[in-house]
Order: sequence, then C-alpha cells, then structure tokens
Amino acid sequence: MNLVDLERIIRQGAASLAESIHVYGPSSASNSGPFGGAHEANMTLHLGRSLLNAGFLAHAEARDLGRRDRRTELLAVHPPTGALVIAELAGLDGHGGTGDALYDRARLA
Repeated sequence: MNLVDLERIIRQGAASLAESIHVYGPSSASNSGPFGGAHEANMTLHLGRSLLNAGFLAHAEARDLGRRDRRTELLAVHPPTGALVIAELAGLDGHGGTGDALYDRARLA
C-alpha cells in the first residue's frame, strides 16, 4: 500500500460522499458550513466504505485504550501490508478551534 493507492481510496470515498450529498438535498441544506451536508458521520461512513472495499479492516469511533475519553473517528488497518489509517474527520479541537493545529497534530501522532 503506497500513498498513491491510499489517495485513490480516499478520493473514492469523497466521490461517494459528494454523490450522496447531491442526491439527498436536505443533507446539504441542513448545514451552511463549508462542507454543506458533509457531516462527520457521513464522512466516516463513505471513507470507511472505500477502505473496506480496498481490503482494510475498519473501526469507527476507536477508543484510546489508555484514555477512555479519547477517540478517533476512523481507524483502519490493511492486513496484507500493515498499512494503518487513522482519520480524524471532525473539526480540529485544538483548545481554540483550528488555530492550534500543532496541539491536534501532537494528539493524533
């Protein structure tokens, strides 16, 4: 599994999400943010589906075993290659919104 393969899988999930939002109008109308109807659960669903179709084992809302208050939106492993995808699809929390991306990067590393 290389980055080109992973990008293709992610793009498939994004295309699936875009089609879903296009077909289901109330979804896009319900959120005026930059992603329209691309809510966290929908993003997780479509990315997870693409990863599953590519042979990954996927887990939504994976908990950090050391800290029960921490979770990751999507955790996926590709057994044949050992590739690991950790996806945080919600907005960055960074103790101040997206302005503190370094905090989030350290938290997710």
